Amino acid sequence: MCSLLTSVVDTLKPRYSELTTYLAALTCVVLAFAYPDFGILLSDLFSGAGADDADVALAVISLTGIAAVGFVLSVLHVFTKRTKEPWERTCMGVFALGANGLAGMLSGIEMFSSHSPSCAFFPIWNIATGASLLYQIGLNRFEVTQEDATPVEVAAASLVLLVAYALSAQALRLSWAATFSICMFYSSVFVFILCQVRRLLRSLGLSHYPRR
Repeated sequence: MCSLLTSVVDTLKPRYSELTTYLAALTCVVLAFAYPDFGILLSDLFSGAGADDADVALAVISLTGIAAVGFVLSVLHVFTKRTKEPWERTCMGVFALGANGLAGMLSGIEMFSSHSPSCAFFPIWNIATGASLLYQIGLNRFEVTQEDATPVEVAAASLVLLVAYALSAQALRLSWAATFSICMFYSSVFVFILCQVRRLLRSLGLSHYPRR
């Protein structure tokens, strides 16, 4: 029973690959160009604006700097085939944690304050994903996999993300915070489904992906 429960938890827990963090990076790029307020928020994080004291500001700036390195590596690795060094995977993990946490927190505040409980699922998902990532990092069980995304996967994932953005921002006219949350949700769901398809193909001996 315990082994079955462990297997289920292992299957359902968030998987982080270069494709996952790439989609988070693409989301940030799209929102930065589409919403000036999002760009201002990023600028404030880099400068530590709004922090209560110098120590908090330094912590915010430091974490934002690490996340920024993770952002760059997320884009770099998805278009190149090379081994990810441990420090690179850590930076990419910090970026994924920050993106999910920020999306969940900001959209959650907005949705709950506007009394829109029907949309609360998305920020809750973001926060839960970020919390799971933080838990894995704390136990030293977190890693970004070494699997390389194929050009077809990158193109399909990018298309799914852009469709989610168009539906949220253009069709539904949602705010940038809600759009951020929904795009992060669909990105993680897409990668989760992809991971399950890879597992199935691998079990059938039809996949060229080794377990890494």
